[in-house]
Amino acid sequence: MTKSEVPDGAAPTETEASDNEVAVDMVARVMLAVLTLGFGFAVKLFGPLLAIACDSCQDGVRTMRFAGVIEFLSGYVLLPVTLAAAVAFLIPDGGVKAGAIGLCVLGMLFFVMLALGQVAA
Repeated sequence: MTKSEVPDGAAPTETEASDNEVAVDMVARVMLAVLTLGFGFAVKLFGPLLAIACDSCQDGVRTMRFAGVIEFLSGYVLLPVTLAAAVAFLIPDGGVKAGAIGLCVLGMLFFVMLALGQVAA
């Protein structure tokens, strides 16, 4: 029975249902990739700012021992991790797992920057 011979109100065939599932799955993966890029941008913007912010300091910025490490993480490590995590979400087999690991690494980088900012010079 071809597609044109299926009566109205009949259940979709297996191939039609699987095509819909594939489309929804790809849309979800693209949304996860975009959210990962947004989270990476937020970590790049707010990570160093929150690491150096100090309420009790005279100029609002604390002196840090690990300022170079925070700059290195923000400048050279964060972008490749963000892009790799976003691209990993788009890989069909095992991509969501790899993207989730990359997203966790982004969160860890954020907390490492904050922890290094708390160490005074």
